[in-house]
Amino acid sequence: MLEREIRKSLFLAQAAPVSSADAALAFIAEVSDPDATHNCWAYRIGQSYRSDDDGEPGGTAGRPILQVIEGQGFDRTVVVVTRWFGGIKLGAG
Repeated sequence: MLEREIRKSLFLAQAAPVSSADAALAFIAEVSDPDATHNCWAYRIGQSYRSDDDGEPGGTAGRPILQVIEGQGFDRTVVVVTRWFGGIKLGAG
């Protein structure tokens, strides 16, 4: 678990090993905070992968999470990044 504040928004990243898409989706449901602004996520299990921006601009959250998973050479991994909006838009960069 990793928590960071960036320009007044609070981000919490949580990751877990998973053996199936169902296990990944269960982890996402378990750790997502319904009171947060966004719960963005991605998982990779072998050749199966999925990501979701959860309302952030398309391609700016879920896909970059997946790219980090792949870039680190991780497999059978799910990551959820939860954001509580702090009032400053961060932009797509």
